[in-house]
Amino acid sequence: MSRNGAQTGALAILAAIPFVMTLGNSMFVPILPLMQRRMDLTPLETGLIITAFSVPGGLLIPVAGFLADRFGRRAVMVPALIIFAAGGVLAGLAPLLMKQPYPLFLAGRALQGVGVAGTGPIALAMAGDLFQQQARSRAMGVLEAANNLGKVTAPILGVLAALIVWFAPLFVYAVFALPAAALVWWGLKGRGFRPEKPRSVASYGRDLLAVLRAKGGPLAGVLLGGAVVLFLWFGVLFYFSDVIDRRLKFHPAVRGLIFAAPVLAMSVTSYLTGTFAQRRLNVLKWVVGAGLGLLAGVLVALGFTQQFGWLFAAVALLGVGAGLVLPSLNLLATSAVPEAERGMVTAVYGAVRFLGVALGPPVFGTLLGVGTGLTFFSAAGLATGVLAASLWLIDLRRLLPRKLLRARPDAEAGTGRERPREARPEGGWRRRLPARPSPAPGLVESGTNPVPAAAEGGADPAAGPQAVGPAGPTEAGPDSSPWECAGLPE
Repeated sequence: MSRNGAQTGALAILAAIPFVMTLGNSMFVPILPLMQRRMDLTPLETGLIITAFSVPGGLLIPVAGFLADRFGRRAVMVPALIIFAAGGVLAGLAPLLMKQPYPLFLAGRALQGVGVAGTGPIALAMAGDLFQQQARSRAMGVLEAANNLGKVTAPILGVLAALIVWFAPLFVYAVFALPAAALVWWGLKGRGFRPEKPRSVASYGRDLLAVLRAKGGPLAGVLLGGAVVLFLWFGVLFYFSDVIDRRLKFHPAVRGLIFAAPVLAMSVTSYLTGTFAQRRLNVLKWVVGAGLGLLAGVLVALGFTQQFGWLFAAVALLGVGAGLVLPSLNLLATSAVPEAERGMVTAVYGAVRFLGVALGPPVFGTLLGVGTGLTFFSAAGLATGVLAASLWLIDLRRLLPRKLLRARPDAEAGTGRERPREARPEGGWRRRLPARPSPAPGLVESGTNPVPAAAEGGADPAAGPQAVGPAGPTEAGPDSSPWECAGLPE
């Protein structure tokens, strides 16, 4: 298989992980009233079905990130997917084994939360390992699109499975998670970051503190943006689903499709944003700003009108805004640090995203009880504040390695080649230097063929390759070398 084919296959496997992760809560939302009736639950007990999953997941994501950096990505993701599937089966068996299934049902959901902690954020870190520079931005867009595809399909899957029996959706988790675990185990064997030896907690802590000292401000902007965008997005979706349920008397599957349309807009935008960012890393900060600005403007508009047609269009525009912000933040989070610390940083990023998802619906539900205008004007103010904070905190020169910022848009991402560059020495001579791989260690470039350093009068190979033209040999620095590789590891 070609290198590009292998990379595409690895990305397809990784995209399955966030898809599975989003099934955790999204599949339950449309069938919670049915579960409430079947188990004779109070509203608080019904809400705990979501909380029992979200709290363990959010708390354990940083732990999973540490373990991924210590033992490797696959060593965490595969057991996590199996635990996630086992928790679903346990919760699904509860109604068959007990007359009062609720306690065992909650225990299964909590076990699922433990498993989900080692899925999506670790897949994000592994994508950062496998894809370098411009290719990484496209990978982040694909993962965010897969995440949103899961959000689109999960409510429909939940409704269709519940037509069989109300607890059937619990077994759907295993149907998706176990094949995903097998794909990760065999399909990603030998891929991604693997530590040479396990790192001590003290050593890890020192390295992480060093990262925070160097990049704490920009990383804070990334974390704040990810948490708040998902808080706003899921809060609005909570309101939107309630409006659909009250105003539209259609079949549940049809209502699910209407609900999924804005999420599809977000998914498509996420993919397009990742593709665009692949060639424009220097403007990521402004893409984030544009998305947050769009969110703020739409939220203001929602404070003035609640007509359903306008509401539908506004939620779709919110999906576009979130689709601009989230892949850009994903790319910044995965590119900011070396491989050895990437798992922890992306885990913290995943944890704050989880927190935003968990808080959005209850906070919006509380505020909507006071007033719709207050809710959306407050949300718009929050989005505006985060927009200002992000533009102030996110400094790409501090956050990203210099080689990412100086990468040329015409690089053939991930292939180790660039389109030819042009050299212009002082005498006006002009020629096109072909793209070539770097010479082997101990060799330098002389004319057109690599020769041993000793043959060049003891030239130091560490000084870099020498490009020769009519004006004589000149050092090929990072911006002029015809052998610069677009896929160098950080």
